[in-house]
Amino acid sequence: MAVVTKTGNAYPVAGALQNVSARVAESEATVFASFVDMAVGDSIGSLLYFGRVPSSALIHPASRVYNQALGAAVTLRLGFYKPNGGVVLSNNALTPTLLDMNTADLSGLGKPLNGLTVLLMHMPAWQLANLSADPGGLLDIVGEIQGAAVGTAGRILMSCMFGDHS
Repeated sequence: MAVVTKTGNAYPVAGALQNVSARVAESEATVFASFVDMAVGDSIGSLLYFGRVPSSALIHPASRVYNQALGAAVTLRLGFYKPNGGVVLSNNALTPTLLDMNTADLSGLGKPLNGLTVLLMHMPAWQLANLSADPGGLLDIVGEIQGAAVGTAGRILMSCMFGDHS
């Protein structure tokens, strides 16, 4: 077994999002669908980089995670990680948790971001990430394998919809 770091096919997000400061003030809806293929033995602590969102983005509640069965005790925690390449935002919990799920529960079905409650939906990504001020730039959305090592090879896909309110 090995701890691995993998990147999804939409990480980093397409070039149009790289120049956040040039975006217009009106919100534009953006969607990325990013998948990561998991291998047998990918261990607890493995990081899955799904994509990036502007720090000012509002994450839409229609965002979902889909997966194939990866093993009975495998869990996935999804959150923000290393804004602008800086320090980890609570590696232990990927604070805040956008999603906490047992991958065996939803094989093939989409799971909404259960950490994105009604009380949090109006907050831009930087506030969801528990930052005291908007750092500008992009925040990584990262999943962390927890619970057990991957027992069955499979794919995890994140479909993320957000509006940039910069």
